[in-house]
This record gives sequence, structure tokens and C-alpha cells, in this order.
Amino acid sequence: KATDGQAKSIFGWNVAASESNIIVGAWGDPQNGGRHADATYIFSPDVKNENNGWAQTNKIIAGAGPEEERFGSKMAVYNNTVVISARDDNQKRGCVYVINLEG
Repeated sequence: KATDGQAKSIFGWNVAASESNIIVGAWGDPQNGGRHADATYIFSPDVKNENNGWAQTNKIIAGAGPEEERFGSKMAVYNNTVVISARDDNQKRGCVYVINLEG
């Protein structure tokens, strides 16, 4: 469950998992300055075990590109490296973001 979840964010439209992270896409997240943008939530093992073993540790919001660029339409995670696509970004040519969660 997203800590800031709202109606119509379509949380869970895409999911990827590894032993150390789960990433969840939210198409149409309405929280980026009022724009109807997209977001990806990162969950990691909860060392305090307060949330059934997993806790939200980060939220990645689509950049300053167009609304509904489909950020998170495809995702992959390996250890602490996350790959997130935005299929409608860059004038509908798409792009891929590679993010290291360790820093």
C-alpha cells in the first residue's frame, strides 16, 4: 500500500520484484504538483516488521515530461538497480531510466 495513495492513481498497474526490492507502478498519480503524472513506488524489507515484512522506502516521480508519459509501463529490478521505461516520453519515442537505489 502506498503511503500517499489516492483514488484513480491505478496503483499496481505494473509490478517487478527481486529478493531485496519490489517496485510498483502507479499510472496517473495525481500528486506531482497537480499534474496527472506517473510514479513508481519502491518497497524494501521492513526490518522493524511493522508492515507485513515490506515497507515503502521511496517514490520516483516521472520527470518534467508530458502528462501520462507511461512512466513505469515496463519495469525490472535486480538487487538495487531499477530499470523503468516511459514509453510515451521523448515525443512518443520512449526512454528508459536506470536507477541505483543505493545512492
